[in-house]
Amino acid sequence: MTPGPAFEQLIIPRAGVVGDGQGFRPGEVNPVPAWLHRSEKSTNRLVIYVPGSIEGTPSTGRHDYRPLAAALAKFDCSLLLAQMSSAQATVYALFEDCVSDIAAVIEHAKSIGYDEIGLIGLSMGGPRVAYWNAVAGDAAVKSFVLLGTIESSYLASKRMWDGVEAAEQSEILERCRDLVATGRDREIVVGKLLSRELPLAAASYLSFLGEPHECNAGTVQWLDEINVPSAVVHSRKDTAAPPEGAQAIFEGLSHIDDRELIWCDSGGHQMLLAGKVAQETSAAVARRFETTLA
Repeated sequence: MTPGPAFEQLIIPRAGVVGDGQGFRPGEVNPVPAWLHRSEKSTNRLVIYVPGSIEGTPSTGRHDYRPLAAALAKFDCSLLLAQMSSAQATVYALFEDCVSDIAAVIEHAKSIGYDEIGLIGLSMGGPRVAYWNAVAGDAAVKSFVLLGTIESSYLASKRMWDGVEAAEQSEILERCRDLVATGRDREIVVGKLLSRELPLAAASYLSFLGEPHECNAGTVQWLDEINVPSAVVHSRKDTAAPPEGAQAIFEGLSHIDDRELIWCDSGGHQMLLAGKVAQETSAAVARRFETTLA
């Protein structure tokens, strides 16, 4: 669903290549759509929401962001919903493009007066913010919330595969590796994610869904680089990102003094689903940021 009329749409310049090599050229400025909900007092506090899925857009699906915006506004904190450039070229996009997406959004936020920033990473958004932090980072970011976050798509899926599904995924990944090795990285491969067909270019498939040793799209391998207060907020009923993964992510943050694992009892992987689920999740997330953003 769309964020709603209380959100102001922004178009944020982003330098770099989107990944498909057709609609954009290296060095060209490409837009990052975003939606901003300003708190009434418009203080310097801002939470940036980095979406999940490979597409990386907050404007699809069944999420309702209004309860989160309202919960944050209670302590004069604004909310910005960022869209990833992979939404513009999903089939050929690369996971690594998220770095310039997030960097562009943070720079814009600072330019309009926000210097106490928290990041939410939902599902695949968790790997996105963790990887961005490891390779770029920004001193204005004071806190993280990993919301329904996956360890990686491969590891989360592996927890649910039976023997047949594991063999199928192994075969798909091997085909992608062969295509990339022989210079056919843009050839389309039809794989699967959460039992649904997923057509991606071979390089893109490996970029988002490869094994941890060949793929940057994971949370657990970048946790050592996080050194700000962080929370893992997860549903006990999540079947797409099993709770065992949330526990593993929390344990990977053991080097941080201010860390918290918050379990939600309603919903599943759709942690901002309209109604009771969004209300419970939003309250938990807002409580966390109220204590970690000055």
